Amino acid sequence: MDLEANAVLLPSERCHACMLRRQRKTTRRFVRLCLFIAYNILVLSVVLVILWYFNNRLSRVEKDIGAILEQRNAQVENHKTGVPPPLMGTDVVEHKFQKEDTNSISIESTRRKRAATRKKKKGKKCKNCLPVVQIEGKGGPGYTDKSNLTNLWKTPTWVNPSDKQISKFYDMSSVQNNGRIKVKAGGLYMIYAQMNLIGPSVRGFDIFMKDEHNAPECIASCKRNSNLDHTETCVTMKIISLNPNASLFIQELEGNNLSEYLGKSSFFGLVKIADTSM
Repeated sequence: MDLEANAVLLPSERCHACMLRRQRKTTRRFVRLCLFIAYNILVLSVVLVILWYFNNRLSRVEKDIGAILEQRNAQVENHKTGVPPPLMGTDVVEHKFQKEDTNSISIESTRRKRAATRKKKKGKKCKNCLPVVQIEGKGGPGYTDKSNLTNLWKTPTWVNPSDKQISKFYDMSSVQNNGRIKVKAGGLYMIYAQMNLIGPSVRGFDIFMKDEHNAPECIASCKRNSNLDHTETCVTMKIISLNPNASLFIQELEGNNLSEYLGKSSFFGLVKIADTSM
């Protein structure tokens, strides 16, 4: 009986095992199929995203090209009619940056102009100032020969012979050699002079004027009559009408014992106060 029972049960167990094996194979096949489908869906999604991206970019490029073409057409039409075209798209941004750059450049140029104006104001010449020139002694004693005026005078530091205001009215080229100031423009001038004279014989000095056709003429003097052994300063000034190209110079009187050409005490100058004599 037991053998018969075992013989009956064995085929049923075999069938159950076969079913389990088939079920496992089916499950594995189903899982593989699901993975394959998921992989294909993922690949397809990536492809669709890429296609969407390129499509979006192409549409934007087409819009930009269309806007540029419209703007160019508008510029051509407005150029014909003389009306400035409106700014569109990226040109608005470019115009904004160009405006900012222009503003920064204008601000910088304004700053530079102000700095240049400050520098000019520091060394600016007075337009309404009277033309003035002056020479002063170089610091040594005078000569025994009173007609010798070589190397006695110099221009002070504040007088620049090449300055336009001075070179227009005065010629200072003869100051070093013979102490002469030449007037370029005729008019009414104020002349002033001072000399440092040392005793015991103090007599004074004369101011001479020489024009192109006449001999030197004394136009002003400063005279002393002292036999004391001391130092005196002799001062004179005068307003006189001068012709163009007239030269002026100082010459000591023959009776002077000694003179000292010091810059602080011996000087000679002219100021033009009017174009013509009054």
